[in-house]
Amino acid sequence: MDDKGAFGAPDLVVEKLSPSTAAKDMKTKLLLYQKFGVKEYWLVDPEKKTVERFNLDRQGKYNPGIVFQEKNAESELFADFQISLEELFAD
Repeated sequence: MDDKGAFGAPDLVVEKLSPSTAAKDMKTKLLLYQKFGVKEYWLVDPEKKTVERFNLDRQGKYNPGIVFQEKNAESELFADFQISLEELFAD
């Protein structure tokens, strides 16, 4: 990063799904982030109270998503990063 901003893709992107953008986030953005090498992509679904995690494989393709439905959503990329789903979706 310099005075002109950051260069390259972020390592992690987290998207909160909403009914109006869910299809775009789950297809268009997923392919765009894959193309530009975002290593980990999370889709947070407040209606289902789930987090789906996608990680790039060695060929630069996202593995099938891992769905977290209870306890904690955990990052594969950042060993100490996890989010309590109970806290995330608390009313």
